[in-house]
Amino acid sequence: MIELPDFQITASSRTPTWQLFIDDKDVTAELSTRIINLSLVDNRGFEADTLSLTLDDTDGAIPLPERGAKLRLALGWRGTPMINKGCYIVDTIEHSGAPDNLSLSAKSADFRESLLERKSVSYPSQTIAELIKTIAEKHHLQYRVSDGLANIKLTHKIQSNESDANLLTRLAEEHDAIGTIKNDTLLFIRAGEAKSASGQPLPAVTITRTSGDQHRYSLSEREKVTGVKAYYRDVGKKKKVWVLAGNKEKTTSLKKAFPNKDSAQTAADAELKRLQRGVATFSIRLAFAMPHLFPETPIRAQGFKPKIDHTDWIITKATHELGDSGFITGIECERRQKKVL
Repeated sequence: MIELPDFQITASSRTPTWQLFIDDKDVTAELSTRIINLSLVDNRGFEADTLSLTLDDTDGAIPLPERGAKLRLALGWRGTPMINKGCYIVDTIEHSGAPDNLSLSAKSADFRESLLERKSVSYPSQTIAELIKTIAEKHHLQYRVSDGLANIKLTHKIQSNESDANLLTRLAEEHDAIGTIKNDTLLFIRAGEAKSASGQPLPAVTITRTSGDQHRYSLSEREKVTGVKAYYRDVGKKKKVWVLAGNKEKTTSLKKAFPNKDSAQTAADAELKRLQRGVATFSIRLAFAMPHLFPETPIRAQGFKPKIDHTDWIITKATHELGDSGFITGIECERRQKKVL
């Protein structure tokens, strides 16, 4: 199991620390008195992670960086290890005034623009692992597929005027999985697997009521859904054939037609699991940032309502922000299934 750093924030360590490189030049000292706001959004899936910076340029002394400049960021607290938050490519530059401010927006360097290029490809029947390997190699990425997904046999896949990112998202939805890129690795993993990019299990992090100053818990009507139906076309009998995941007490149906019974059943099972996870959500703004938190980290709540404390949570989105409000982390979580097949 991977070890996460121990962040015990004491009165003497309540000073944020950060380090920023622009094109391999350390600009931390130059910008230390100019930071108005720094925000890092760490997303799940193929939504690119985003780093945003707003800098004080009232003296006009900050040179404008080029689009495509590479930013590297680390965050932490005094007396604790700084956490490497990755590399980002500047895609938006804005200068405004008065007072003069420079704003930069950058997307994760792991995300390849080539993944968004539309193409038409016909893939033969193969396993999920084989398809992921083919796509990863096209984009010069390493890859990792969850053991429970790797050997699933796919039917003939057609990519018609569709990007690789969209194809992977579609495949992930059909198998209750997550497709994403972290550390130059294309990951195709079970939703809620709670493993790092290298495949090591992630330990649960305890969040107490005193850790945050705002929280929100929501339970939706979807909890009443007990089953999901999907259909395929029986060519010989020329009719729709339905399959069921769960039970038929209160069902919802998938609109898409599937090529065969196995693919219809897989999609129904995946949708039921997704609905069961999404019925309850929990979010909290942590008064003192935990920069080591990122999507897929399991969370254990403590000191809230019993129903919140007794639920296993997993992070779906983490936002780290440094500004007038201090150094804070906001996390959004969904219910984690105790057993991920």
